Amino acid sequence: MIEENVFERDFGEKIIIKKKDTLADVVLNVILIEMQKSILNDNKPEEIFYLIIDEFKKFFSASENITEEVVKRNEKLQAIQSTIMQNKTQKGDFEK
Repeated sequence: MIEENVFERDFGEKIIIKKKDTLADVVLNVILIEMQKSILNDNKPEEIFYLIIDEFKKFFSASENITEEVVKRNEKLQAIQSTIMQNKTQKGDFEK
């Protein structure tokens, strides 16, 4: 439960969330608590870690695909802008 900038686990452990903390800081702290309580006490913690790693790979793979698409669109936009500038230059639309 998160209330009044404090994350409290059901067994009483608390994390105080400060204004300067990023979302990543808060999430990491919560994950570390969960790791101590659940993952590291599991009979086969390596299987849980493999699942987590697979999810990270999927996430970053999707991010790379999105980044590639943005780069391609940007290249197309730059090509169009370049063509427009060349046409204006040839027509004499720019003052010298």
